[in-house]
Amino acid sequence: MAPFPGPNQRTLRIAFPCPAFLLLCFFILFSIFPISSRKIAVDHSSRPLYSIEVVNEFPHDPRAFTQGLLYAENDTLFESTGLNGQSSVRKVALRTGKVEVLHKMDSSYFGEGLTLLGDRLFQVTWLKKTSFIYDRYNLSNFAEFNNQMQDGWGLATDGKTLFGSDGTSTLYQLDPQTLEVKGKEKVKYDGYEVHNLNELEYVNGEVWANIWQSDCIARISYKDGNVVGWVLLPNLREGLLKDGYHSIDVLNGIAWDDEKKRLFVTGKLWPKLYEIRIHPVQKNLSKTFIRKFCMRDPPSHPPSMASFVRLPFSPPPLSVLLLSSRCRAHLAFTAHCPTSTHSFPSTERTRPPLPYPISLSPAIASRRWKCLGCSVKVLSHIRLPIVSPDDQWGIWSALLTIAALGLWSEKTKMGSMVSAALVSTLVGLAASNLGIIPCEAPAYSTVLEFLLPMTIPLLLFRADLRQVISSTGSLLSAFLLGSVATIVGTMVAFFFVPMRSLGQDSWKVAAALMGSYIGGSVNYVAISEALGLSPSVLAAGVAADNVIGAVYFMLLFACASRVSPEPPVSPSDVSTALDLASNSKHTVPDIATALATSLAICKTATYVTWLFGIRGGNLPVVTAIAVVLATLLPSQFGHLANAGDTLSLVLMQVFFAVIGASGSVRNVINTAPSIFIFALIQVSVHLLMILGLGKLFKLKLKHVLLASNANIGGPTTACGMATANGWHSLVVPAILAGIFGVSIATFLGISLGLAVLRHM
Repeated sequence: MAPFPGPNQRTLRIAFPCPAFLLLCFFILFSIFPISSRKIAVDHSSRPLYSIEVVNEFPHDPRAFTQGLLYAENDTLFESTGLNGQSSVRKVALRTGKVEVLHKMDSSYFGEGLTLLGDRLFQVTWLKKTSFIYDRYNLSNFAEFNNQMQDGWGLATDGKTLFGSDGTSTLYQLDPQTLEVKGKEKVKYDGYEVHNLNELEYVNGEVWANIWQSDCIARISYKDGNVVGWVLLPNLREGLLKDGYHSIDVLNGIAWDDEKKRLFVTGKLWPKLYEIRIHPVQKNLSKTFIRKFCMRDPPSHPPSMASFVRLPFSPPPLSVLLLSSRCRAHLAFTAHCPTSTHSFPSTERTRPPLPYPISLSPAIASRRWKCLGCSVKVLSHIRLPIVSPDDQWGIWSALLTIAALGLWSEKTKMGSMVSAALVSTLVGLAASNLGIIPCEAPAYSTVLEFLLPMTIPLLLFRADLRQVISSTGSLLSAFLLGSVATIVGTMVAFFFVPMRSLGQDSWKVAAALMGSYIGGSVNYVAISEALGLSPSVLAAGVAADNVIGAVYFMLLFACASRVSPEPPVSPSDVSTALDLASNSKHTVPDIATALATSLAICKTATYVTWLFGIRGGNLPVVTAIAVVLATLLPSQFGHLANAGDTLSLVLMQVFFAVIGASGSVRNVINTAPSIFIFALIQVSVHLLMILGLGKLFKLKLKHVLLASNANIGGPTTACGMATANGWHSLVVPAILAGIFGVSIATFLGISLGLAVLRHM
């Protein structure tokens, strides 16, 4: 999508300081709010470390991609498993590992954390706002609720409050009745935020959290977010690998039997579940030890090889060559990736040894591992993905490279036909499924949580509704008829192609495509995020949207060739059109101010969303604020529009790269056909209706075709069509009509989806 045309620079330079003044007022205002909630940090001088003793072993389903685990009663466990198409909630017998009751989730959901409060099981899902409440005695009886965390990873409860994690360093407190966030704390250790909080359990007044991609459990004070202790469990996973279980994934799953004071742990695809006891480690350790071992901070230099001490009754670390000049130590992490269950190494990173013994109970100790000695080398194998999730430089380099490749592709004949968005999505999809980049990474969450909302205001700096209404004339009428035609087309397509195989994603993708065919791709993105559309379906929808759109534009241009160009216009008219339609230059201050303004709007929207308890994310509120400000202050925001267009173009391509990287080729192939058919019917009905209504209301054909282009593609494609066909008087109205569509489509899509499509 090319940058939107810019306003007259000469007129608007006078008004430049106004956005800076508004930003200053904004930060003065919002600096007031956090004062009352600021807390004084508590210095925990002693944060104990704990080793483990394996008390007992129990069978565990080796096919269970464990995401949530809890102990109920009478030697019964409840477990939530992940992976799209394999997710489930199950009741399991502790002693035998037998699955007594199984509820298979819809294939569009990736099950995550699970907790039990009274007779209700609460479950969250990955990359979706949709979560579930089950009857513990009848798992087929369940209801949905909207998860207000950024994502769904872990859940636990103290019997009064739900605790939640979303893969960041934030520990949430949720009201179990309203399911609203009533508090949250940043989890910290030694002044550093502890990221990747995963599965949770409430144990004796503390919240215990698996740290994703590590063999560590953090003991957290939920009152202030400080880590008060660490439990280290590397010998469990390494022991399974030593026994030949090479397909296992990371440690994940904590269950606490409060009555008998028993603690259970397991992992994803582990064949065993362990009952363990913990024992304090007496040896004093440096503050950097945990940051290296559990928080995945790379060491400044490799530790001395003499420090790699043999651990009694434990296997050697995965790739350690012991006590020899030939020896080296490498640390391998394992993936949380839904499309792969194989462990992978990050760039070679040294793990400090555990400077204490790990003991086993007598029943288990007889199975101790024999010393291998230095003559036996345990080789580290190259595993995928090549770029690890915690390699921030590598991930961001890959995402921006994919984005640039998408933009460059539009200079080619094939790329211009399918669009940069589709190219970036497909390249990202291929890169993750070929093992080059991961399908999940903290950087992806950054894009979805921060960069995507920041893009919306940048796209709407020209959304002056007064100018749209006064300048578009009959083209606006044609555009509104086209919007009605899209709504009707969506209803008809959903009736004939309900896409039931997608489960709850069916009506969500239908609503998102409706928004796309009223205002453009940015509305598809906003609606998908607000409704919680799953990544694989979102990626399939992007593919369908772009391919159907490309074919549709070729049809529109064929129809437009029958309409004669306009006669030459006066120089003044040409100048007026070019003022808006040209790519005028923007300065560095313009870019900086555009970014600051966008961030300020996002901050305001986040606060408004929290203040009024608005569900469905903050993108609709971001859109509303941007449109209101652009309408009230048209010259000030219009001055920043060119800079906003350029920035939003790059950010949107990064977003499409993330959408592709988060998807599964298999799921896209299975999902895409029904979405393609749906979109084809949708735009076909749109075209037939807008042509019929245009003829009924005696609108000019070029107005009807241009309005349809603005509906399906947005302001840039409409501007291109008007220019290419010599309709000079319609260049500016086409742009404004497209911007009007971007302004209203998100609200129309969400409203129709929730009010109508959801119940069809």
